[in-house]
Amino acid sequence: MKIKNKNFIIVGISGGVDSITTAKILKKIGYNVVCVFLNLIFKNEINKGIESSKCCSFFDYKNSYEFCKANNIAFFSLSVVYEFNYKIFYKYIDFNCLSLNSTPCINCNSDIKIKYLKFISDLFLCNFTTGHYSYLKYYNCYLSLVCSFDKDKDQGYFLYNSSDYFLFFFLPLNNVFKKEVREIAEKESLVVYNKRDSNEICFVYDEYWNLIFNKYGTFFSGFFLDENYNKLGSHFGI
Repeated sequence: MKIKNKNFIIVGISGGVDSITTAKILKKIGYNVVCVFLNLIFKNEINKGIESSKCCSFFDYKNSYEFCKANNIAFFSLSVVYEFNYKIFYKYIDFNCLSLNSTPCINCNSDIKIKYLKFISDLFLCNFTTGHYSYLKYYNCYLSLVCSFDKDKDQGYFLYNSSDYFLFFFLPLNNVFKKEVREIAEKESLVVYNKRDSNEICFVYDEYWNLIFNKYGTFFSGFFLDENYNKLGSHFGI
């Protein structure tokens, strides 16, 4: 990690317990924290106020903003909806239509989230951080991404293709367990201490399926089969 302005730190805040607790810890130990929420969502979702296990929702924004306001932390929300749609969403759909595998969350981290956090940290002449569970360590003069202490929560696979930014990346949760993070959040009276983890692709909402049909037409419906070709269920098109 290359130290520039030691006092400032940019925190990519997502509204979850990990990034919010990260910001709280850094604030307590003396950093001048600046939180940045990257808005990837459609206006339709904001109007509906959808709360789910998907990341980057309106409620994630709300949790992030309210935490920063209560803790006197600078908060910025940057809309990257246009870039997200064309770099992540449409690319994901194009791959699926060709029966190819795609990893939208990994690509979103490297092509959008980490890239913009690095850009903002350059403006403040400081490093940046997120709430990912991973670990940066020097091996033979090379800065490498290795597993976090919490092997059940390791998130290095989200960051492996962001190596261009490792010199400016700080990962405070590299040596703690998820359970400890929730305990810290509860001790600090953070409302997200028991918030469930995001575990779904953020853009799988009706509005996005409508975009798919408008661009590609109706898909063929079919059935989910097991290895013995027994029908397990049906789908309206994949």
